[in-house]
Amino acid sequence: MEKRLIELVGSTTKLFDGLEENLFGQNFELVISNREKISVNPSSLDDKKFKNLPPVIGQSAVNTIAESKRFSYEAGLFPGYVGTDGLDLRYLFVENVLLIFSIGEYQPARYKLYFEGAWQVN
Repeated sequence: MEKRLIELVGSTTKLFDGLEENLFGQNFELVISNREKISVNPSSLDDKKFKNLPPVIGQSAVNTIAESKRFSYEAGLFPGYVGTDGLDLRYLFVENVLLIFSIGEYQPARYKLYFEGAWQVN
């Protein structure tokens, strides 16, 4: 069943740019519209790959997110959408709010984490 999306946060925010050892040891606080702060630890994103999202919210909803954020699609050995700076996309649900992040190693030992946006899923 396709889910209905309401965009809550459309802008991309860089949350981290530094050494890997400093990334996974901290939590990042996000404020999503008028909700309480949401605390996110990057390690909670490990098994939440964006490519696994279609069975959860439907392919049409995933396409809507990808188009609105202008995520590029990379075909090849590991096909899928990539986010800011060509980083892997991950997702996290907090109640009925879908959070999208891009995360990964940008240069040797240099990691980046971006908050790509938030959607209410109905």
